[in-house]
Amino acid sequence: MKETLETFPLFDEEAATVSVLDFPGHERLRSQVSQFYPIAKKLVFVVDATTVGDAAQVRKAAESQLKSTRASLEAHDDDESIPLGRENVPFAFDVDAPCEVVFESYSIHSAEAIAPLLDFILQE
Repeated sequence: MKETLETFPLFDEEAATVSVLDFPGHERLRSQVSQFYPIAKKLVFVVDATTVGDAAQVRKAAESQLKSTRASLEAHDDDESIPLGRENVPFAFDVDAPCEVVFESYSIHSAEAIAPLLDFILQE
């Protein structure tokens, strides 16, 4: 398992391109994705829809996971840790995320259905 980097032309022009890095979600590799944060303009996390129903369920599961992560970090009592959300309040992306976080549902079976994702990737 290894990341894959592809470069695609924009608007059928060779001069304008976008690079997309596909990083595997395997648990052993997840800690390595942070090395790409400084050079990334956008992040897209993909969750297999066969395991989770819809975007609202994914959001709830992610917020719950961050709540567990925060509890684990607090148990370490590290003076240099960065707070994750508000104290004594469940994490909520709408309020606690340091940047805009959007949850969407897409299907690879329809080019039209994935158009909003492509628009997101191409936004400056």
